[in-house]
Amino acid sequence: MMAEEDRMSGLPDELLCQILSFLPSEEIPSTSLLSKRWRRVWLGMPNADRISILPDELLCRILSLLPAKQIMVTSLLSRRWRSLRPRMTEINIDDTSYIHDRDAYDRYYHVIALFLFEMKIHHPIMKTVTILSASPFFNPLPLWLNCLKVQHLDVTSSATLCLCVPYKVLTSTALVVLKLNALTIDYVHRSSTNLPSLKILHLTQVHFLKLKFLIKILSMSPLLEDLLLKDLQVTDNTLAQDDAAALKPFPKLLRADISDSCISPLLLPLKLFYNVHFLRSQLQTLEEQQDTQFLSLTHLDLSFDHGYYWISLIKFICACPSLQTLTIRKIGGGYGLLSNDDHNNWPHPQFVPQCISSHLQMFSFINYGGNLSELQFTKYVVQNATLLRNVTIYRNTSSNPPKDLQIIKELHYCQKEKKEDSVTHQLHFEWI
Repeated sequence: MMAEEDRMSGLPDELLCQILSFLPSEEIPSTSLLSKRWRRVWLGMPNADRISILPDELLCRILSLLPAKQIMVTSLLSRRWRSLRPRMTEINIDDTSYIHDRDAYDRYYHVIALFLFEMKIHHPIMKTVTILSASPFFNPLPLWLNCLKVQHLDVTSSATLCLCVPYKVLTSTALVVLKLNALTIDYVHRSSTNLPSLKILHLTQVHFLKLKFLIKILSMSPLLEDLLLKDLQVTDNTLAQDDAAALKPFPKLLRADISDSCISPLLLPLKLFYNVHFLRSQLQTLEEQQDTQFLSLTHLDLSFDHGYYWISLIKFICACPSLQTLTIRKIGGGYGLLSNDDHNNWPHPQFVPQCISSHLQMFSFINYGGNLSELQFTKYVVQNATLLRNVTIYRNTSSNPPKDLQIIKELHYCQKEKKEDSVTHQLHFEWI
């Protein structure tokens, strides 16, 4: 018996497109399975829905890149898109387009609240929630954040209004990543604050009404792996002895950036971060570190203000036997000599730390001013680091061309004096 003749495929493309236009949009892509001819006709349709044939996982990923309100709008396109909304696990909320009209903002505020409540029904724990709020009317965060649990929370405020973090956020056992920018923490529940799963904590321009709130958050995060404290503000710096004693070392911490935390080194001593691989800190003295060993530290970035503490620095470097990258930053100051205090004078040590002689590969000096102790320290590193591959010196804005030339000559001379078994390195002398 002869195969049944395909009379449909013999029709002109224009007529086939007209036939396809009567089908529901989500069913049109399935006709491409009939033959290559149908696939070509479908793709040639002016309003063909090519996105709906994509896998659900990819469509959910596309939706996650849209603001939350747009996700709700796309659900009106077809039943296929509507069915995807409950599967969303990543939400992006941005209210900056609605801050000029109170009525429009109120509508947006309630639409987002309804959307998040719907998400809570389908997902007891959301994967990622990102919020950018500039609300000039009221704080939307309590309603938005108290209605759901989330693993990754990233909240930034660009509002003139003080936006406070809901205290329930700080009691979430599901929270793994917490990033807060330009917000206020005005209350931390003394007994219920608990962040047992938190691994990444980034606090930038966060205002704490009381210092003990910050200490409480840190003390209740035993699994921290990545900590950033930058440009913090504290209204009440008083701290009870019990609160200070609650802060224990972080055995899991791998990266710590506390260079601009404005928190006293006595409250956040570096010994708390003994196991980190990366450390960026701003200190006037390292004396308080005592005998702590930083056996895993490979990248050290230190900022100095009010002079250098060379002896303390050398002692600290001795406690970092695996150090491979060293960056020194001078804060402020121009060209010329610093004060003649003992901590500013280069001590001319008669020994070389193990990390410099056997491990150091990269050395950077940022805001190099050209004074004698800076030059002597740089020469000390260049002469003794046998594996050094890259030296980068960033000059400050002051300029003294004759002295610059002399410094370059001395450093290049140090390079030539290195031992024969030393690794050849490049010397960069850059301006900032």
